[in-house]
Amino acid sequence: MANHNLPTQTSGYLDFVTQLDSRFDDLARGLDPSKSPVGDPTISNLPVDSIGWSSENNKWRKWNGSAWVSLVVNDLYAINISGNAATVTNGVYTTGTQTIGGSKTFSSVISGSIDGNAATVTGGVYTSGNQTIAGIKTFSSTIVGSINGNAATVTGGVYTSGDQTIAGIKTFSSKITGSISGNCDGNAATATSAATATTATTATKATSLQTTGWVVEEVGTVLQFKYGGIVKMTLDIDGNIKALGDIEAYSTI
Repeated sequence: MANHNLPTQTSGYLDFVTQLDSRFDDLARGLDPSKSPVGDPTISNLPVDSIGWSSENNKWRKWNGSAWVSLVVNDLYAINISGNAATVTNGVYTTGTQTIGGSKTFSSVISGSIDGNAATVTGGVYTSGNQTIAGIKTFSSTIVGSINGNAATVTGGVYTSGDQTIAGIKTFSSKITGSISGNCDGNAATATSAATATTATTATKATSLQTTGWVVEEVGTVLQFKYGGIVKMTLDIDGNIKALGDIEAYSTI
């Protein structure tokens, strides 16, 4: 390699050509010492900021007057590259499996399947927390858990309105409020009308009682005993008894 201070005005004719040719050779080889022929002396007296290539480090560098240093900071070049790179350092591949750290913000919608959990869901259903979901949802499997609100239909349940036939014995821990039609087993605290009763243990405040033949009905202050729709006897609040037939006292029944 050449001494880049040569040739000078005092160099001989033959030396001048050789020295100048050596400098041209250095430039043609990119000032790369590894490309210098065997036995060629070390390059010397390069101008400051001379640019050369290092085959040993595979990068461009510059001479600062005493040593070779990187041509640019951190060897990062602001250049555009077209085509595909065989490998990517700290980049994202378009195929294959890859782990990407840190938060990534996408300005466009991601098209494709995503595995894992999303921090937020737009138009989706969360598995925890409160959420209002509009529209009709059809579940192909049984819902496991508690459900609050009203169901359109009930299988094996009791409706709060409309007619319904309920089988089996039902025990109510609280008082039933409302009218009851049919036969009841047990005691009624109050009764407005007890129609076609065969037995009654307690019917408090009943205004009428009907068996298969008899009807006992309160009319004003008079209690009427009817059979076949005909009043057979009355009892008023003073204790007076009126009967269509005979009244037998102290008789054996």
